[in-house]
Amino acid sequence: MTTTDSPDLLLANYGPDSALLRNTGNANHWLKLQLVGVLSNRSGVGAKVRLLTAGGSWQMREVTSGTGWSSAGPGASFGLGNALQAEIVRVEWPSGIVNELRNVVANQVITVVEQLPPLRIAPTNTWFSGAVTVTLITPLEDVALHYTTDGTEPTTASPRYTAPLSFTQSVTLRARVFLDGLPASEVVSATYLEDVWNDGIPVAWRAQYFGADWFTKTAAGPLADVDEDGANTYQEFLARTDPTNGQSVPDPVPALLVVTPTSGIYAGEVAVSFTTPVPGGEIRFTRDGAEPGADSEAYAGEPVTLLESATLQARVYVNRNPVSGLVEASYTVTPVAPTLVRQPVGATVYEGDAYAFQVLAKGTPPLTYRWFRDGVEIAGALGHELVFAAVTFADAGAYTVQVANDHGAATSEPAVLNVVPRPMPPVIVQQPQSQTIVVGGTAVFAVEVTGTEPFTYQWRFGAAALPGETGPVLRLSNVQKNQAGFYSVLVRNAHGSRGSAHAVLTVVDAPIAPRVTSGPISIAQREGEAAALSVTVAGTSPFAYEWRHNGQLVPGANTAWLNWSALALTDAGTYTVTVSNDAGSVMSMPAIVEVQPLAPGGTVVLDNRVMDALDAPVLDADGVTRLAGPDFFAQLYAGIDAGALVPVGPVVPFLPGGGAGYVQRGQGAMW
Repeated sequence: MTTTDSPDLLLANYGPDSALLRNTGNANHWLKLQLVGVLSNRSGVGAKVRLLTAGGSWQMREVTSGTGWSSAGPGASFGLGNALQAEIVRVEWPSGIVNELRNVVANQVITVVEQLPPLRIAPTNTWFSGAVTVTLITPLEDVALHYTTDGTEPTTASPRYTAPLSFTQSVTLRARVFLDGLPASEVVSATYLEDVWNDGIPVAWRAQYFGADWFTKTAAGPLADVDEDGANTYQEFLARTDPTNGQSVPDPVPALLVVTPTSGIYAGEVAVSFTTPVPGGEIRFTRDGAEPGADSEAYAGEPVTLLESATLQARVYVNRNPVSGLVEASYTVTPVAPTLVRQPVGATVYEGDAYAFQVLAKGTPPLTYRWFRDGVEIAGALGHELVFAAVTFADAGAYTVQVANDHGAATSEPAVLNVVPRPMPPVIVQQPQSQTIVVGGTAVFAVEVTGTEPFTYQWRFGAAALPGETGPVLRLSNVQKNQAGFYSVLVRNAHGSRGSAHAVLTVVDAPIAPRVTSGPISIAQREGEAAALSVTVAGTSPFAYEWRHNGQLVPGANTAWLNWSALALTDAGTYTVTVSNDAGSVMSMPAIVEVQPLAPGGTVVLDNRVMDALDAPVLDADGVTRLAGPDFFAQLYAGIDAGALVPVGPVVPFLPGGGAGYVQRGQGAMW
């Protein structure tokens, strides 16, 4: 918002509070303009407003759309200091119209409306090809427009404008508005030039020496020499001399096109260069002796290499218009055998990378190429390049190339291609393994690594580096409990580093061999009842258990308990258990399992005492060794035939006595 005299400032904050800064004014002066466009947009957006005060400098404001957080709306505001007025206010509208106000009093808001000139020509000065159509425009009514094309002032006797004008030749158009036979506008003019004159020579320079109608005179052409001093118009322009005065001669006369070297005989090839001092000049040339045109081959700045005899003709063009004379040079190129300008270059390349051998040769064409690896020709390698999209180890070797033509051959020096593995940071393929070691034992941690050698290693215990442990294997001898913990290794090479996983070292005391402290205890139970044998063991766990029935392993019986959910007659017999750990093993004393049948039967009595006085000896299989003592047992088997025997009754020990084994009234089981 604004007051009548001075603009205020409203600050719209992102927060809840905004601020209004009131401008109470001071002794300085100001001026504000509001714009109203007619041909331009209504608000005059894009217009440039310039203001000049007496004794001051120009100020400029560009009118914007006035949108956004900080805006005072469309228009332009100026501070004038102590000036009481603006000497000049100039508005440059987007349409191209310029309006000026003079002696504008300070401290006011004025509105400037875009003022249309009484006469406009569209288009204004321009180049054209073929024809150009020109329109005269006036906002005035009931007026007449008159024009001339001969450079004279238009009068009511001049041609009257009734429709757009079409010109096919260069012309200067002058026009004026007349009302009731009297001039109602200033004379407005525009010049239209054919593209043939668009040769880089400024219009003003030509008008200076050849007059305002210079475009009607052939003497103003770039190649004309009107003063016959040996320098054409373009050369006079470059030298800034008078093209109409024979006494004003360029010194030296600038050459518009130079060809190097000149005509001659050359062995094998010749490199031809063109130079021109013409600003924006484009050199066009031919190789077959024909005259070049604006569409002929363009010289790109690099020498043109001729391998065969040729006649070159060249000319300089500006905007497709010739500005120099024709230059011709003939070259005779004699045939020569190939020579190598650049040899193939060997390299050390990582496996999988791309690589290319290149050779640069010169000589009379056509040239042929043959590539060899270690002296063996490579099939299909017939160009000046030998390209590997991804080298392999099989591509390693010494490469040569032979370049030939009808006049001889040249072979390159060997270029060696070395193929090496691509550098890789360390990759751990086998981690150190956790382990449990007895106090005093040896722990060994190892790591396996792939990647680019050499590697360095640093083993760590927890976070601390172990001094001297810099190899792939860590060996700890006479391990003690204070060495238990986490071990790892950091592996490095020139391309990176990698840390291993942590391996846990557990240190335990030496194990104690097992010892049976109780059990198993013999039992006698009826057929079908549940039963169990158990053993209690001392020593270092864990323990392994193996139960045996009459010397045979009991499948699945590998705990301290041997359980039956229902005893069968076949379960009767002698049972032992072997207990083992890392320190050794022990076998229990036997336990007898007596299974009493549900159906009663007879009684079997085992007795080797004869007549209550003589003990009949029990002999071993050899028939000599007498069996006696608690280590020997007897078991009765019975059945309907020899293939269906089952144990009957308990196992009976051999008791000592009289030097021979015997059974003293051993009582058999019922069956």
